[in-house]
Amino acid sequence: MERRIPPANLRYSSSKDNTPPERQKTTIGLVAIIMEVLKEHFRNNSTDFPLSDNSVDSKISIEQAHAFDASKIQTRPAVYIKRGDLQYQRISVGSLQSVNPKDATYNFVEEVSGYITCFCIAMNGGEVERIAQEVKDVLQVFQYLIANDFNFLTFKIQSVGQVGRLEEFTEAYTVPITVVFVAPEQWTLNLESTKLKTIRQVINADSIIDITM
Repeated sequence: MERRIPPANLRYSSSKDNTPPERQKTTIGLVAIIMEVLKEHFRNNSTDFPLSDNSVDSKISIEQAHAFDASKIQTRPAVYIKRGDLQYQRISVGSLQSVNPKDATYNFVEEVSGYITCFCIAMNGGEVERIAQEVKDVLQVFQYLIANDFNFLTFKIQSVGQVGRLEEFTEAYTVPITVVFVAPEQWTLNLESTKLKTIRQVINADSIIDITM
């Protein structure tokens, strides 16, 4: 049975545009992108949990994990987004990819992998399941675009957890949704152009040899 995923008319703003630092291609930028896409959906498409700029009218809160406030959960459901640890792996000796001897440019690359978890939280188990379904749908719709925009090798939903009690506030229920990513991280080291050096080797007082390197 085919099910229409809600955010059919949702817009996605590329981070390739002129965007502020928090929207640039960094792990912080990725958290901001996910949060923005979720806010866009709940603001324009969600009928059960509409998001409003007016906190009084809003039926859901979407924030980064460091803004977690247990007292707010009692007022309205929430989605908190948290980045996990990053793992770096060398794919070449010393991470060196190429060297241009003409201008002494050294190009390096490593693979970085990590995960981001969206914690769907509500005071009611049924509500948290419905919120988790909407969050999963949005991430599923946009995972290809986000991967392409950030030049990721992998960006996908890894798991949708079961309903459980929130450790920090046991009266509330939570469903964690985890996305994983793998990306090449590249950088360039520009040294001063290697200048020809002359080594003067003194054989004896009457014989000097100049060696150019």
